[in-house]
Amino acid sequence: IPNFGFTKDIFWIRFTLENQTRIKDWYLYLSYPLLDNIEFYEKNAVTGKWNIHRVGDMYPFESREFNDKSFVFPLSLEKNQKQVYYFRIQSEGTMQFPLTLYSPKKFLLHREKEEFAFGIYYGILLVLVIYNLILLFMLKDIGYLYYLLYVINYGASQSILNGLAFQYLWPNSPYWANRSLPFLGGFALLCGIQFTRNFLNSKKNVP
Repeated sequence: IPNFGFTKDIFWIRFTLENQTRIKDWYLYLSYPLLDNIEFYEKNAVTGKWNIHRVGDMYPFESREFNDKSFVFPLSLEKNQKQVYYFRIQSEGTMQFPLTLYSPKKFLLHREKEEFAFGIYYGILLVLVIYNLILLFMLKDIGYLYYLLYVINYGASQSILNGLAFQYLWPNSPYWANRSLPFLGGFALLCGIQFTRNFLNSKKNVP
């Protein structure tokens, strides 16, 4: 997985694919949803002109061809056909571009496993929220409020990192999608600190 950390540089990727199978249709999967601007260049086999596909979290989610939290590029290669492709990637966040090539069957299987894992993960967070909400109303302890807010904001931060927040919560707001992580992540940290101070009673024990 090419990873260049935080950089303002623009990266170009060039690679060649040669289909040595009978499968014609493939999916190229870029599984890092926080990239701002991606341009994918594919040469038309008939006209010889380059087709440009523009995606990224700087564009509304509905502009994507596939309803996926990351970026999917469908490819069509005949048997023994060789094709050159280009990417142009620019982002204000971490610059990384993990690329995987899937057959349609393998791609569907990958998405099923991934969505199942996310369902379990966020289901556990939802149970935590409901449980602590009940305790808050029953015990009237402000510590449970801090913990409840921490879990909510932590879960929201994780959904931003996973690309699910942009897909389901604010798909038409690229501006907020690019600024929500430091805001909600910072608020989660603040609530976690307040919960710790309340739980340890640091105001009394360590004034």
